[in-house]
Formats: sequence, structure tokens, C-alpha cells
Amino acid sequence: MGAFSSTVILGLLSDSSQPMSRIRLMKLLFLLRQESSVRQHGAFYDFLPYKYGPYSFAADRELRGLVESGFVMGEKPMLSDAKRGEAVQAYCRLSAGIRVQVSNLVRCYSAMTDNGLVDDVYVRYPHYAVLSERNGPPRPREFAQPAVYTMGYEGVSVDAFLNALIRHGVARLVDVRNNPMSRRYGFAKKTLSGLCEKIGVEYMHLPALGIPSSERQSLSDYASYQELLDRYEKEMLPQQAGASADAANLTKEKATVLVCFEADVRCCHRGRLASRIAELTGLPIHHLEARGG
Repeated sequence: MGAFSSTVILGLLSDSSQPMSRIRLMKLLFLLRQESSVRQHGAFYDFLPYKYGPYSFAADRELRGLVESGFVMGEKPMLSDAKRGEAVQAYCRLSAGIRVQVSNLVRCYSAMTDNGLVDDVYVRYPHYAVLSERNGPPRPREFAQPAVYTMGYEGVSVDAFLNALIRHGVARLVDVRNNPMSRRYGFAKKTLSGLCEKIGVEYMHLPALGIPSSERQSLSDYASYQELLDRYEKEMLPQQAGASADAANLTKEKATVLVCFEADVRCCHRGRLASRIAELTGLPIHHLEARGG
């Protein structure tokens, strides 16, 4: 054990006097993210609205990993007897300040039922209830007006990225990476498309509008990026008139965002592609931020 975020999960379970429901565990992790200094730790979870309020796909994945490795057991998670000592030792290696905040949070909500905790979170953080299925099907989500939206995922977790899609009112994601692979959890094509489906965002991949990885090998500074992007705009993109027309038609239908890796649109081909689609559609361009919110 060693990952900060998963060690906090062990701490929450260690400080609880009884098994904890997964819903309760997720809400306590969320409150730690919102109301304690763990948010200053770059490795801690981000959250998005989901079926029962704030949720982290990354936290759920790490919880499953703790179960598989024998640290956690039960439908209502609790520390296993076999690895309790190792789990507590890992937790004790966190700073005293973090451990105090975890203990205080568990104690603060110990008398509150799971339903009461969810109610409290919904009232104080209404954005995270917009996809809730707790009282039946969620209300239809409000989507943004059609425009040429773009967004990069560099430097953000998949949960923060998905939250940004919801926050900006995106209805469809068009992946314009030539090779949609990623070593970071959530951003490879299969996983990203599945997560988008879970939150009601359509996923499409238009690889013809990307730049092959072989063309990126020599990129080293801003000037080299601009040289490649100039060539993309003048030589590569005109050869993909059909794919550009497809992207334009999709953009006119509903709020569609063009997604690639780079955070800075000036160093990403999606900026040049957006200009071309704006010419084809007459729609304005909006470069969205995946951070914040």
C-alpha cells in the first residue's frame, strides 16, 4: 500500500465502528474533497454527478482494487482481519493533520443515516444531484446550444473531465485523436466511451481528423507545434473533407465537443479543426476548460 487516495479509504474504514455502505463511503470521500485539506493533494479523487449524487469512478476502481488485494471485504466495505494491521500501518503514515480530519468527518456523520447523509449532500451541493436516480428517473438535463466546442484532457482526472462535460452542457463528445490510447485511467477509447454512456453523453471517434503519432515524434517546443499544426491545416485537413463535413453536421445537431489531449488549444490540432468546422457551419467557437467547477 502507498497510494494516498486509497490509503484514505482505508482510514475511513479503520475509523468507522461498523461496516460502511458504498454510498456512505463515496459521500464521505466527497466531503473530504470539498471540505478538508486533502483537496490540496493532487492525487486525491475528483467527483461528478451520478446516480446517487457525487461519485468518483476512480475511487470505485481503487476500492475494487483494495477488495481484490485482500485489504477490504464485504458488500458493505470493511477492513479484512487478515490485512487490518498492514492497512492501519499504511494509514498511520499519512500526516497527523489528515488523520484528524478523517476521524472528525467519520465522527461528525456517525449518527446520521445514509439517507440523511445523501440528503445533506444534495442540499449543500445541488450540482452533484443533477443525474440522481434516487427518487426515480433524473430530470432531463439542460444542454448547451450548438457551437464549435473543444476541450483537452491534459492534467485532469477522468472524473474531473466528465464533470466538465456535464457542467458545460455537452451532449456529444467527438474524439479527434488519431490513436485514442492513453496510459491514464479513463481516457482510452473503450473506457472513455463507456464512461460517457454512463452519464448520458454520446461518444464518437473520427480518427481521420487526428494527426498520426509518427508526425509528433519531433515536437519539442511551441515553434515545432506550430509548424506541425500549420501543415495539418494546409495539407492534412484538406484531404479529409468528408470527415470534416461529418464533424460539421454533428456539431450542428447538438452541443458537441471536439476532444484531444493538449490542455493548451494553441498546441493542439483541435483548434485548427475548430476553425474549419466554424467555416462550414457558421457557428461560434468556444474552447472549454476541463479544470474547475
